[in-house]
Amino acid sequence: MAEEQLLYRYRTLKHIFEFKELERQEIYFAPTEQVNDPMEGHKIIVFNGDKIVWKNLFRHYIMCLFEISIINDICRNRANNNDWNISDIHYKSIGSFNNNVYLQYLLSLLYDEFFDIFNDEINKISNERKYISVDELAIYLSDILSFIIELIDYIVSNKTKKINDDKKNLTKKDFNTSIDFFIENYNDDKKVFEFIHSKKTTIKIIETSNYIATRFVNDYIKTLKKLVSANELIACFSDNADNFLMWSHYADSHKGICLIFNTIEHNNLPSILLSEHNTKSYNYYAFYKVKYELYNQSINFFSNIHSTTQSIYRDFWYIDNYLIPEGSKSMFYHEDTYDIFDEESIKKYNKNNKFFNQYLEKVTFQILFKLDYWKDEKEYRLVTFDFINQIQNINGKIYKYNFDSLNGIIFGTNTPFEEKISIINIIKNKCIKENRKNFNFYEMQIDETSGKLIQIPLKIDLSIQGAITEHNNE
Repeated sequence: MAEEQLLYRYRTLKHIFEFKELERQEIYFAPTEQVNDPMEGHKIIVFNGDKIVWKNLFRHYIMCLFEISIINDICRNRANNNDWNISDIHYKSIGSFNNNVYLQYLLSLLYDEFFDIFNDEINKISNERKYISVDELAIYLSDILSFIIELIDYIVSNKTKKINDDKKNLTKKDFNTSIDFFIENYNDDKKVFEFIHSKKTTIKIIETSNYIATRFVNDYIKTLKKLVSANELIACFSDNADNFLMWSHYADSHKGICLIFNTIEHNNLPSILLSEHNTKSYNYYAFYKVKYELYNQSINFFSNIHSTTQSIYRDFWYIDNYLIPEGSKSMFYHEDTYDIFDEESIKKYNKNNKFFNQYLEKVTFQILFKLDYWKDEKEYRLVTFDFINQIQNINGKIYKYNFDSLNGIIFGTNTPFEEKISIINIIKNKCIKENRKNFNFYEMQIDETSGKLIQIPLKIDLSIQGAITEHNNE
């Protein structure tokens, strides 16, 4: 890897003048949802685990249903019962209910009833198949949804509301039918697609105003994805400055500019020194080369729940009936945790946590793939993560670079003259402040013979404000 490899960042004039990225020496890291590829940040999540983690996933599902059912019950006079959304699913809860012992007791009874009824089905799911897909899991959760609501009523009423045996038997039949179908046909993509589609379109019209009946399962699946998502934030660069389409798409139809960055080799990767906004501490951030392939690789949910770096979440997910000290441990159980309720434990927490670093490596690897259609962009990425915001309002982050990291600027073929002068003035003032004598300016021109973009050096006299004296074609 070249020690001083140049990388390019296409920007619009809005980024330069309205957001003042050049003046403030800022690089914006965007959530993957904000970039232009609809497959960006998409992870192929599969579920491959032992019976302990499968039981705990169903416990988690029941717990989330139990909590939102209680909220619905308390707020049944709410004007519009369809106002519930994904933020009402307390997916990071572990059923403590603010130490409400009575609710914890009801939840434990609910678990016992559920596993007494569906133990055989859980065994089939955990033993017969590997790599269950998100769509398959959604079918299983939909099959048992209404019956779990009935179980909740049964438990909350102190078992005075009888369980409907016909509905229980029908639920078991539907659940087993789905499990057996996927066991027998998991290799037949067409049959699986048709089966999933038919299941998803059987919602009764009369229930469309009921959030739990119509949207809960889909939203719950999204929260599971959040448990293995690091909320990746990326800044996009390229090793190609003369890509016609990139100038069109990312530089405002060639009216914008392209920033040229120097890189420093660090840990065998081209890197740059950045500081988080409003801090003065600079750290190395690596540029990762994007790989262009047809398909991304899958990530196993059970081995990548990032909150299990905290002991209380690890025990919830990786110990059978985690409230019992001698509960059996899953194959995914690990020791690399700290106690979120113990200040000393947090202070001593080793940031070189083996489990968490392996997880970050997997996530980083996942987001370095793009479909083959994008290969001409020759993209490199800076990557960071936002673990605080998990469901909504995931914002980008702003990092600051040193001015000496900026090697130069390329003007587009359509960059207006007045904007060029303004940009040159910004650079001139920075060079004076930083006592920098040299800065590279270029402009793109179209070679009428080949139709390609040609990068032409400009001789800019920074001692004369905004003056472009001549093209330097040497």
